[in-house]
Order: sequence, then structure tokens, then C-alpha cells
Amino acid sequence: MVLLNLFSLCHGKLSLTGSLYNSSHKKPFQNKSKVSKREDPELCETEGHHPHPIVIVGAGAAGLAAAAILIDVGCHVEVLEAQDKIGGRAFSFDTSSNFPGVDGGAHYVLGGKYNSIISSLLNILELPPMVEVGGDEVYFSKRSSLEMWMSTNSRKELLSNNEIDITFDIESMLQETLRVVWSEWSASVGTDISIAHGLKSAFARLPEFSAFTKATIAWHHYLKFNYSLGAEPALLSLRDFMDTNYTSFYKNGVANNAIIRGGMQVIWDALVEKTGMVVQTGFQVVEIREGPHGVIVRGADDSEIEASAVIVTVPLGVLLGNGIIFEPPIENLKFGNMSTLGIAHVATVILKYNDNSFLKDSSYHGMGYISSNEWLYYSNSVKEGYKSPAYETFYLTESAAREIKNVDHTVVSNKFEKILNEIHGTDAFYPADAIYVSDWNTNEFFNGTWSYVPVGANSSARDVYAEPAFEGRVMFAGEATCTTMPGTVHGAIASGFREALRIIKSPSRWHVRYPSMNIPCHHTL
Repeated sequence: MVLLNLFSLCHGKLSLTGSLYNSSHKKPFQNKSKVSKREDPELCETEGHHPHPIVIVGAGAAGLAAAAILIDVGCHVEVLEAQDKIGGRAFSFDTSSNFPGVDGGAHYVLGGKYNSIISSLLNILELPPMVEVGGDEVYFSKRSSLEMWMSTNSRKELLSNNEIDITFDIESMLQETLRVVWSEWSASVGTDISIAHGLKSAFARLPEFSAFTKATIAWHHYLKFNYSLGAEPALLSLRDFMDTNYTSFYKNGVANNAIIRGGMQVIWDALVEKTGMVVQTGFQVVEIREGPHGVIVRGADDSEIEASAVIVTVPLGVLLGNGIIFEPPIENLKFGNMSTLGIAHVATVILKYNDNSFLKDSSYHGMGYISSNEWLYYSNSVKEGYKSPAYETFYLTESAAREIKNVDHTVVSNKFEKILNEIHGTDAFYPADAIYVSDWNTNEFFNGTWSYVPVGANSSARDVYAEPAFEGRVMFAGEATCTTMPGTVHGAIASGFREALRIIKSPSRWHVRYPSMNIPCHHTL
């Protein structure tokens, strides 16, 4: 085994298996930050231990956010990433791919311009504003921005504006009834129940709906639960759903979703460049153990690094699959709580069309596709300034998401082309010029998409997961550790900030400049 001190690695004197990441993929960045860093390395020393560098395991949203804050105060930081790219589950395709600048992750910027974390990062990094693409507002006012298609045995046509209004109004009424059901249940019984159980009780209090209305409500629930939360309602905790008020994060409770021009990779590359961050790609961490003067991090090639502290940001699925061994083992209480969390299985299929003339206008549009087939319930397209190409994105969940990776791409393409023929009113829809199928469910570095709270799980499981181990020298970040914003990019970023501030024990300049970035994850530092 080789024991490496990261002071030498950070100064370019040693190299490990893999390569050093930078946004041009050619050479490590030097510090090009336009804001001079505070040189306070004593802030980064773990009390009672030698000031070895801080190691961050994983270069996703949480890891990059933590590294950026720590580097800004003068910490010696090394980020280790098992893949050959950064961004984790919120990555974008590079400019040399068939999908240049297109997001390949299952994410949006929830809340759009009202997402104070992402908006503040764009300002700090001097990046263009987000592209608003609709979202929660369709549930309250701008319903015409969402096209809804019925594709069942009884109908294959676009819903009228009146029908769209009716289905949204009924869904809103059902949600209010569900809240009453939960309030009465929790007051009288106190135990958790599934969302499916709650919905059944809510339906019983409302008039009988037509088959059409039931189909539209099923679409809403598929998008809200199966896709957004990551599991079918029978598996999801109603208590957690009622306690987690996602819309409270947005101004006035209503906001658009958005995308980043050029994809989320624009933010990740800017963070790396502005801070002079060094990311060691191709370094898969397989063990974290106590050392004589700090924490030892061992890679798959048996090389070892000694650190004063470690922030683990890999997905929950990796930890539950024993992708990293901890010695001594993580406390039973901590691991037990982590194990109660569920892991979603969602897949994305993106079709590229060099000729985008089939799209109805020059802007983003979303579609609800109400179908009896579990393969498809939602799609969206982006077409800016009538420029080619166009990208159609489809979301799949559960068994369909698990199976899609093993289906021949020609079969997948033909299936979705048939759907596009229905939606766009043509029988001559040509084959896609390129197709992408995500692999989060089969990729050993992810083992699923995001986390969810199953019925009956400990409501504080995320907070227990976020508690440090190894007497405070090993910390945990990522969307699954953020109680208030789980399953989101900004939740992952907030958790990375949380752990960085835990180390430096003082506000960062970024948080002082943009107080709205101080969004807690319901975890007490």
C-alpha cells in the first residue's frame, strides 16, 4: 500500500490512478478566482490532530459545494470522484457528445428564480440567469402552459382547457381532503400510514368520479409520487409527505421550474475554475478507517490518503450496498436509520432530433401523457429560437426504469416515436438521430436515483444519517441527509454547505453576501 499526503498531491508532485478534472478536460485549474481567498488554514484543522487535508468523497452537487466553501477560507481540500466526470446525478453531457449541454440527470432547478441557493450561485459565479420552464405555477394559474393528452382505450386526443382546469381543480380538492384525513388520523391513532391508504380514505369522502377523471388524477399522482418522490403511493409515508412542505422553499409558495443554459455542468465547471479546485477522477473509495493521526481513505487500487476530516457525499444506494467499508463500522443506530430510507428507481430517455420543425412553438413545453402503459407519463421539449436540434425527454419509474437499460435502443426509439406521432399529429415521425437511456439504477456508483421515506420509517432518519461519525471527523452530505429538501439538487448543495460550515465553525463569505442561501436541512449543527 502507498500512503499519500495530499499536501504534495495538491501541489502537483504526485498523481493517483485516474486524472485531474478541469472544465476543459486538459489540465488542472490554477486558482483563477476573482475574489481573493482568506488564508485561514487553522479553521480547517481538526482539533487534536495533524492538519492533513480535508478529503471529500464524491464530486456531485454536495461534494463540490462543500469543497468550494472550504477552499474559499484557505483549506487544503482534495475531492475524490469514482467516475470520469463531475456532477454526480446532476450531470450534463459535454460538448463532444450527441447531446451537448443537455442535462442527463433526473433533475430540474425546482423553484426557478425563487430557488435562492441556485440563483445565488449563478450570481457568485457570474453566470447567465436560468431559463424558466414552468412547474408549480401550472397547479395554480398558468395551466395553459402544460399540454395534457389522453391516450387510453377510450380517447386519444388533447384535453381542452376546460378539462385541464377540471382535473387540476379536482386534484387540488383531493389533496386538501388528504390533509384533513391525515390530521384526523394522526390525532386519533398517531401511527404512520401509506399515501395510498390516505388517498383511499380521501376518495371515499368525495363524489364518485368518471373514468376520465380517475385517469387524469392517476397521472397527477404518478408525476407527484412515483416520479417526484420515487415510489408508488403504497410504499410512501403519508406522515413524511405532510411534514415536508416543498413549496415553502419558494417565494409565496408558487414558482416555476427552470433549467440552466448549457446544463448544470456550467455551474460545476464554474465552481471548479473559480476556486482552483482539484478533483481526482477515477478514484473509487472503498474504505474509510481511523488512522493514528487522522482518517485513512483507501482507494480501489489500494492507494491510501491520510486526511484530517472526510466528507462522504456518495449516494445512499452506494453506502447501503456496502460500496464503502467503515472501520470501525458505522454505529448500528446510524446505519439502521439509513437503512429505513428507500431508494427511488427512475430512468430518463432522451431522443434527439436534428430537425425540430415538428414542435409547436419556439419555447419549452411540458406534456402530461395519460396512458394505461407504465412506460410513459410525462415528457418535455426544449426548442430555443427555432434552432435545431430538439430534445424530447421521457421519464419512467419502478419496474420500467429497471428494465429499460436492457431493452434494445431500436425498440425503445420505436416505442417513443409512436407516442410522438400521436402527440404531434403526424404518421411520418422519423427515427431519432440519437438516443440516451440513463443507467442510475444499474450504475455501481449510484445504485438508484434519489431517496424517499417509506411508510413507517423513522421520521428523523435523514437527520441521524447526517450525524458525523469517527468522533466528528467523518461527515455525511447529500440529498438524503437534507430533511427539508430531499431528492433535490439544491438540497444536496445545502447539505454540502452544512458540512463545510461544521468544519470552519463560522459563516462563509458566500453566505454573508447572500443570506438567502442559509437554507437549513433541519439538522442542528
